[in-house]
Amino acid sequence: MVTGLVLQGLLSYTVQSAGQLMTARIRSDLFDHALGLDLRFHLRTPVGLLLTRLTSDVGGKWPKCLATAPAACWRSWWRCW
Repeated sequence: MVTGLVLQGLLSYTVQSAGQLMTARIRSDLFDHALGLDLRFHLRTPVGLLLTRLTSDVGGKWPKCLATAPAACWRSWWRCW
């Protein structure tokens, strides 16, 4: 029983860490892409709009899918054992 709780806690921590790392990687890639865009794009697009769009897209539903989908798959596999 205690071993199962420890393993479940370790699994939860691992999945959450993986989700956070994926979110950080996606955010970094998006910001690198935005910085590499042509100067005309940055002159036409307000800074606040660009930053709001990038942070809301990365901080919205997408990372939650990354964090919960592997956990759901793992939980269903774990129950088989």
